[in-house]
Parts: sequence; C-alpha cells; structure tokens
Amino acid sequence: MLIYIILFVVGVAVLAVATFYLSSKSKYLRLGVQALLLIIVAVLALSLKNGIQEPIVFQEKSTARLKASVKELMDIRKAQEAYFSVYGKYTPSYDTLINFIKHDSLIVTKRMGEVPDSTFLNAKNNMKEAIRMAIEEGALSIDTFKVSTLDSLFKNSEIADLGKIPYLKNKKFDMDTASINIGGELNLKITLFEATATYGIILAGLNEQLRKNMSQKAIDNDRYPGLRVGSLTENNNNQGNWSKDLEIE
Repeated sequence: MLIYIILFVVGVAVLAVATFYLSSKSKYLRLGVQALLLIIVAVLALSLKNGIQEPIVFQEKSTARLKASVKELMDIRKAQEAYFSVYGKYTPSYDTLINFIKHDSLIVTKRMGEVPDSTFLNAKNNMKEAIRMAIEEGALSIDTFKVSTLDSLFKNSEIADLGKIPYLKNKKFDMDTASINIGGELNLKITLFEATATYGIILAGLNEQLRKNMSQKAIDNDRYPGLRVGSLTENNNNQGNWSKDLEIE
C-alpha cells in the first residue's frame, strides 16, 4: 500500500516538473510526454485504488467463507455427537457418518411425571435409587423410542455434502479420531475427534498475502492457523476454535 502512494506522488511530481520543463520545447514533444506521464499516473492511481479496496474485499469474502465453514464444522460436530450417543465412539469416516444419518436412529427418552420429595428422601438422596422407587410407585414413567437421525437433526440439510469445505470443489475438512488416557494409573481412556482446515485452504483463491498474514497472526498468538472443532490431544468437549460472531443462527 505504501509503495503505491509513494509512486503515485512521485508520478504527479514528475508530471508537473516535465510540464514546466517542456513548456518551451516542441509542442508535440511536450504533448507526447504529458500523455505518457498521464497514462503512468492513471495506472498508479488505479493501483492505489485497488490497493485500498483489496483488504476490504478480502475481509468481506473471507468472513463469508469462514462463517459458512463454521456452520459446516458445527454440523460435523452434531453428527459426531449423535454417532457417539449410539455407538460410544467417534468415526474418522464421512461415509460412515453420512450412512448413519441417512439410515440409523437415535434413542430418545421421554419422562412422564416426577420423583416425589418423599421418595427422594426415602432413597437417602440417591437420585438413581429415587427414580427406580418412583417408577415402582407409579409416580414416574420413562419411555424410550427411536427417531430417525436424519429427521431429528438434519431434516433440511444436504447430508451428501457433509464435511465439504464451502466455496471449494471436492475438498473436505480433515477429520480423524484418537483415544487418550485421562485416568493415570487407572488407564481410563476417552475417545476424541477433530476436524480441521487451514486458512490457506478455506480461503483459497483470495489474496495470497492477506491469507498468509491471517495465518501468521494466528501462529504468533499460539493458535491453530485455521478453523478446528474438537481435538486429538485434549478433552475439550468438542469445542470449536472460532469466535461467536462467526456462528450463523
């Protein structure tokens, strides 16, 4: 940006000096040089305008892409959590997730009634025991039934494109699973999943230098240079690394 401003100022100065110097020279020479310099100044002015506009355009386009990508990552998380609720694990395969959403079901629990205070006291404040006693007493009933995963969670979504990075062709978020030990000597393990894509991929085709600047800023602040949901190394409850203003209601 600064170089464009300097060149523009220099161009205007050269044009002014040339006009003054050639005022006493050949008319045609003077007009020819002036025309050439005017073209140069016009090109520099256009470059200056583009240099000013480029960050604005980049901001608008990158925000749109990032918001669309966050929405897709939230769908991935929703699908993984539903899959986990049925199978007790996550999957690294989009095909498996898509098949699960299309053809599998979720188990839903419906509770009718409530646990009376007296029953809770008789159960010595043990909620599990209190629920069992309330069911036996007829004060509480619990029914479980199956509902279609597709109709329940993704009725209005294009499931075949799950995981696809918006604005790009045939490119999906990297996704994987892992198991970590959180129990020390007890060897208590939990399964995790992660889906990621760097800014360089999500914003492909936009201004290269501004993409690099965004990535470098994240790295300088010890953050992942892109969008990510979940983690393969930390139990972070499958949270995303984006800010709330990127979420689409």
